[in-house]
Amino acid sequence: MTALKLRHASTQDQTPATVSRIVNLINDAYRWSEAELWVDHKERTNALEITALIESGMIILATSNDDIDGVAKTEEVAPDIGGFGMLSTDPNSLGQGIGQALVNAAETWARDAGYQEIEIEIVRGDPPNEHKQFLHQWYTRLGYVEQATYPIAERIPELASLQRVTCVSTVYRKKLR
Repeated sequence: MTALKLRHASTQDQTPATVSRIVNLINDAYRWSEAELWVDHKERTNALEITALIESGMIILATSNDDIDGVAKTEEVAPDIGGFGMLSTDPNSLGQGIGQALVNAAETWARDAGYQEIEIEIVRGDPPNEHKQFLHQWYTRLGYVEQATYPIAERIPELASLQRVTCVSTVYRKKLR
C-alpha cells in the first residue's frame, strides 16, 4: 500500500461511483461486525445519507492508490463535544493503521473546531461479541472512557424493531484539551 492520505470528502466526491464505494465500505464493515444483532437486510447507511454528509463536510476519507481504504463521519454532539462514527476500513486493509489514522484525523478535526471532548458511540449486543469487545479495548487504549450504556430503544429508537438480540449503545469520550 502506498502512503495513506486523509482528507475531508468534497462535493467532487459526490459521484455515483465514489458514493457507492463509501456506502459499500461502511455497510460491509457493519455487516461483518454486527451480523447477529439485526434482522436481515439492515444496512448502516445509504447513498442519500452519504451524499448529504459529504455535502455537509462531515466525511473523512483515507485513500491510497486512488482508492478509498477507510471512512469516518464527524459531527457535533454538543457545543463543546465533537463526535465521530461510521468508522470503517476495507477488510483487505485491516491491521495497517487505517482505523488509527481515521481516529487521529477525527480528533484533529474536533480540536481544530474548538471542541473540548470527542465522542464515539458503539452499538453492541448485550453481551458484546468478540469484535465489539475488541473495539472496547482498542478505544480504551486510545484514551476513550466509557460514559454510559443505554438500551437501544432509549438511545436510537428507530433501531429497536430491527433487533435480533438485545442491543445497547455505549458512549465513550476522550478529553482533547
